[in-house]
Amino acid sequence: MKKFYFILFLVSPIIACCQVDLQKMIDEAAADKGELHLEKKTYILKEPLKIPNNFKLFGNGATLEPSSSWRNDNEQYLPLVEVINVSNVYISGLLFDNKAKRGLQGMPAYSMLVLGSSSIVIENNTFKDLGLLKDSKSRHGSPFILIAAQEAPDDFSYIPKKYTRIQAPVQDVQILKNTFINEEYVNSFAIRLVTLWTKERKKETLKNRINRIVIAENKFYGEYDWNTLEMAGPATTNITVDRNVFSGKSINNIDVDKGASDIIIKGNTLTNLGLPLRHQDDKNVRVSPIMVHGNDNGYECENVQVLNNIIDKVDNPSVENTRFLYSSGIGVLHARNVEIRGNRITNMFVGKSFGAAICLDQSVFDISIKDNYIDEAYRGIIVTPNIKTFNNIIIENNEITARSEPLMISTGKQGNFSQLRLRNNTVKSSNNKRVTLSKSITQIDSDVK
Repeated sequence: MKKFYFILFLVSPIIACCQVDLQKMIDEAAADKGELHLEKKTYILKEPLKIPNNFKLFGNGATLEPSSSWRNDNEQYLPLVEVINVSNVYISGLLFDNKAKRGLQGMPAYSMLVLGSSSIVIENNTFKDLGLLKDSKSRHGSPFILIAAQEAPDDFSYIPKKYTRIQAPVQDVQILKNTFINEEYVNSFAIRLVTLWTKERKKETLKNRINRIVIAENKFYGEYDWNTLEMAGPATTNITVDRNVFSGKSINNIDVDKGASDIIIKGNTLTNLGLPLRHQDDKNVRVSPIMVHGNDNGYECENVQVLNNIIDKVDNPSVENTRFLYSSGIGVLHARNVEIRGNRITNMFVGKSFGAAICLDQSVFDISIKDNYIDEAYRGIIVTPNIKTFNNIIIENNEITARSEPLMISTGKQGNFSQLRLRNNTVKSSNNKRVTLSKSITQIDSDVK
């Protein structure tokens, strides 16, 4: 197979890249053998790079960065790289330097935008510096990678105008072994997968899905304003999140949200977590490094497995905020058929009198919590007094050491709470509390005395 190598014998790589039409290079390579191998140089982009159909781009350490006048030359929501209406694409070995230090004028909305595409592999790339400085009062809502599927035109206001009519699924995408670095700057997400959740469309009628996505062996460093990885919307399905490393604060590091379903979260390591300082007085936040979070508009999150993850060192700011009470390592609300098994959850809000390792709230059905190891949590596994209904909750074979109640099933007086099974849990508490069980629960199968 013929390979394309482009070598520019110029003194400065910055000057060199200004004189290279990288889009032309890609288009010529696409018309020949369908792949391009770059030199390890810096390529400055004045407009988005469009990846063609059936194409492989090997960066070999090359850097892509926006021109200093990016926002003046391009509309608001354009990315550095577009993967639009294509299939069979491979992108590897690139450094996406979004140049956040320039501020908004010299920064793209996203590093990469994926719409209407299939069979895409994004592997061994580095994404860095997208967002605003941590002490900025403004927020930058853009992710490094945005994947969206619209059921109708203009479903999302943050799609570039020329693409708002695209109505197509995104499927068979692999995001593998990439590094996401945002240590000095803050944006809202690292990776965001979204289908619309505000039109109350019936799940079974949705055609344009985000489907069959694998996010594996990536490393996420730094702070994110909302969710490091967000999978949201009723047509966001069949996603595997496997063996990634997360280090840094976020409201949720892994977020299954607003009706997303058929999700496997396994073997991930999450550490140095908790609520970003700028949210300390926000009454509408609840920290959970792993959150399964439907809504009360009929979009439950369904068929989710949270397996063999490590969650360590979760902390919140030292202020009085009542919403901290139900912060947790793993949170579940408005969800159905969720399995939480084999996770190791340690050092949760150390020294604080709030929080839990695993928290169930609102409406939950068919929840299995088994074989988890919990140490140094204020409370171990809790069902909150806010819960409206639950059915078929199994809590078995967990090892729990807590500063207060290892198990607290404390429902309110109103609601339907049935079929709770508590068996073979090993519990310890530093204040000699053991288990709190509400009298409003019916059909309890428990070996708790």
